[in-house]
Amino acid sequence: PDGLYETEKQANKAKSKVEKDLGAHNVGSISYDEDRNEYGFKVFKDPTIQMEDGVVTVIGDRGTSVFNKKDVHGFKSANGLHKASYWSLSASFVFGGGGSFAVGRVSDKYGESAWFSTIGGGVGLELGVGFDAGEILEHDQDFRVGDFQGYGINYGAGIGPLGFRIGGNDINQRKLLYKGDTYTTVSGAASSGPPKLLNALKFKIGGSFLWNETTTY
Repeated sequence: PDGLYETEKQANKAKSKVEKDLGAHNVGSISYDEDRNEYGFKVFKDPTIQMEDGVVTVIGDRGTSVFNKKDVHGFKSANGLHKASYWSLSASFVFGGGGSFAVGRVSDKYGESAWFSTIGGGVGLELGVGFDAGEILEHDQDFRVGDFQGYGINYGAGIGPLGFRIGGNDINQRKLLYKGDTYTTVSGAASSGPPKLLNALKFKIGGSFLWNETTTY
């Protein structure tokens, strides 16, 4: 067999992980595909739930069959289960006034990603170099990779590898924002998830408020 779930036990283990993301009512029971010679299950997108006599039934959606890691990744990409995030190698020098530069990679919740570069300037008292990583929090609209391009703001402070930085996009260049117009970026102590571990690989002292422009590739 060329699939991941060659046994019912393997399929049940994978099914449990998907249920944590979607809820058990969005995941079907284990089934066996004789043609593929492997076990799998169905995952439902935007299902209609019907409950009768304590029995939950999914209707109005035939579901997506999941048999291996590739299927799971494809379903996540289509249904927005990834966490939007970014990481970069950055440097900043601000002594009253100054500048910053960063190159890195950004990913959206649909699994798409792109390289980016950011250049900016600002005010404060800060010296820093190293990795910066965090998550992207949507406001009222979906964040897509292309939205990372354009003008933005960020502010923060830290000492050594410890600190925080919060920012976002500034579509109308209003300059003084405490969060972005359509999304907010958080890194360091303000963020959550595996990417923030990269923040340990940096040195920074002081704090600053920066205005920047980002280009995606």
